[in-house]
Amino acid sequence: MISVATVTDDLIREGNDIFAKQSPEEMHSFGDRILSVEADNWYGLFIRGCAFALDGDLNNSVKNLKECAENVEDETVMADLGVRMAECLSKCYLATPAGAQLDFSAVAGFLNAVNDKLPESEDEFMVNAVFEGGFKLLKEREPVNRVITYLMYKATCITAFRAYVELPIFIGFFGKLKALAEELKPICEPKEAEFLDADQVFVDELLAAMTTAVDTCPPEQLELIEEYWLEHKTDVYVGHLLQAYQMSQAVASGRRFMSKMAGKVMLGCIQNFIKAYLSPKV
Repeated sequence: MISVATVTDDLIREGNDIFAKQSPEEMHSFGDRILSVEADNWYGLFIRGCAFALDGDLNNSVKNLKECAENVEDETVMADLGVRMAECLSKCYLATPAGAQLDFSAVAGFLNAVNDKLPESEDEFMVNAVFEGGFKLLKEREPVNRVITYLMYKATCITAFRAYVELPIFIGFFGKLKALAEELKPICEPKEAEFLDADQVFVDELLAAMTTAVDTCPPEQLELIEEYWLEHKTDVYVGHLLQAYQMSQAVASGRRFMSKMAGKVMLGCIQNFIKAYLSPKV
């Protein structure tokens, strides 16, 4: 029984044995034992956050994992935890059923908390790792709901705009989202596959707009713009992107009139996003 609020080698060995079993019940019990002694114990928060991920509870998972990252001091420790966090979150994305109440408002904060504790060169690690984990899992099992899994990854890509500012990173993220759609379509029902195909209009247009911006903006200028947004509120351009994201749901719905109207609005919002992103006079 844990009686001291500290992260000892014995505690980590016990936790690693429990983590290896991937039993949410045992992980919850172990994490709660630690946190009953010290509410901000990073190892207890890590175990409990992973347990919630295996439950398919994204909201509580990222809440605990964010608090864990905020309390970790060592980059090496964070790197090890980050790999296992991504492993469990990948399972969460494939385990979430239709009808789940998805709230990605805490995801950006989680990504930022992890980024703050990793080397700058690994800023985009978590999103890429969750994608790679998903690709690996898809070779072993089918998601509980194919469309929900896709939409969770899509929402993660969009939410990441609140955590990162470099357009080339997002080109990579959305390239992976396209690849994920291709992986999912063979196991989808026909209507699900149609939805994924229809949603690629949004992905393709956003990718094209970002790629053009990167290709036409001088590298030195692009770097200065990135540095500008690191110090200023990104809502200036993120708001346009969120509008495009919302319109993309109507575009993919398949209702012809609404889809056509929403498509025009969506394209305009994507262009406004790029204009706003490139607008700083630096």
